Amino acid sequence: MCKPLGLEELAKLNLFKKNQTEVTSKIAYLIGVKEDKLKQFFEDEEEEINILEKSSCKVIRNLSILRTKLLTNYLKTENAFRYELQNLDRMELYMDEVRMLQKCGVQIIRANYRVNKYIVDINNLIVNRIDECRNIFPDWLEWKYVRRMFIMPDGTKEDRIIRESKKFNANRAYYPFGCYANWEAVDEGNVLISDKKFLKALYAQNNDWFAGEDKVTDVNDSVKSGIYDFIGRNEVIDVVVDCENSDAYRLYSTLKGLDDEKISKINKVILYDDVHTTPAWKMLTEEFGGVINFEYILVERLNESKSLVDHKMITDISREHYREDVGAFIIVSSDSDYWAIIDSIEDADFLVMVEKEKVGRDIKNAMDDKGIFYCYINDFCSSKVGEFQNKVLDAELKTRLEKALELNAQELLRSVYYAARITPNEAEKENYYNKHIRTLKLVIDESGNLKIA
Repeated sequence: MCKPLGLEELAKLNLFKKNQTEVTSKIAYLIGVKEDKLKQFFEDEEEEINILEKSSCKVIRNLSILRTKLLTNYLKTENAFRYELQNLDRMELYMDEVRMLQKCGVQIIRANYRVNKYIVDINNLIVNRIDECRNIFPDWLEWKYVRRMFIMPDGTKEDRIIRESKKFNANRAYYPFGCYANWEAVDEGNVLISDKKFLKALYAQNNDWFAGEDKVTDVNDSVKSGIYDFIGRNEVIDVVVDCENSDAYRLYSTLKGLDDEKISKINKVILYDDVHTTPAWKMLTEEFGGVINFEYILVERLNESKSLVDHKMITDISREHYREDVGAFIIVSSDSDYWAIIDSIEDADFLVMVEKEKVGRDIKNAMDDKGIFYCYINDFCSSKVGEFQNKVLDAELKTRLEKALELNAQELLRSVYYAARITPNEAEKENYYNKHIRTLKLVIDESGNLKIA
């Protein structure tokens, strides 16, 4: 029997989504936030931060720390240079960063230098090396906005450096964790508390609007607990997916957002697909094949205008329950057609995954009344879906190019000589092949037309 366990109330918690810190933890690391603050505010990202510590990003972090310290202690450091004949490697305040940079192959120390000259050198090093950190951020994020944060405006001009130093020290409380960045000093609280808050502020400072909220918020932990509870209380569970009435990329985000160990207890995921849907469904089986058993069913149409996916899915749920002793089903579909099977199998347990904008109020009321837990697959964080989308695009591009260019180079060469009524010797054929066939390439004109050149 279905077990409510308060899950109808739990479903409403989808409204309260959990903010992510995948982007802000990296920003905090790069701008030089102190280690104790990194551990305090970005505990969930500790593993990723440890990876950054072993990469070239460590150079940017230490350059940023040095720059912040020089700006904060400008007069004190300048006087030590002038009147005490000091240098950065002999001043306790800067020793750790200087040594760390030396270990990374960056020699920062110069003789007879002043603060401004050091800041110019640091600014130039950051300009030249910040792009090495590009690949730690997702493709959907505007890298030019992030990059701009690390570039001091006119950072090679002494008067501008002095102006930035005064601005920074006068408004330090409004900079992220008090670290220097090319940032408008606005009282917005801790902008690095979440990706959502930070990216909205970052885009606004670049006269833009951040519209990717689904990429920086995740479904509430209570909703995940509801799914895990469902998995834990049932011995045999099938996930049945109506590919016509669900989104492959949102389901990818959902599976990606769930614990591998927990979802590995699922018996199998059955994809009921139609010829008119996306090839992403087939690739989904490859992405999670090592964690979950997949069964991919392409449902043929008897009538081109009528899909049989719903009928096949409902029939198979009955067969799996009565013949294979499957006691629980997770249905992924925003269509109401599956309700008949839920209503008719009283001794099975059901969980339903829907899309918020596609599911009707009536079906949600029916699930609430029957005590069936449902959740929205578009509430799961989609920050990593871009990687999967690129794989689908690459596979589709390869397929289409192969169909468009069904040419064999040797056959092409033979047909060219035959059409020209020329009988070459082997040396002539080889020379022509190397010079004119092997060098062929695709070019795209201004209208987007592909041609062979």
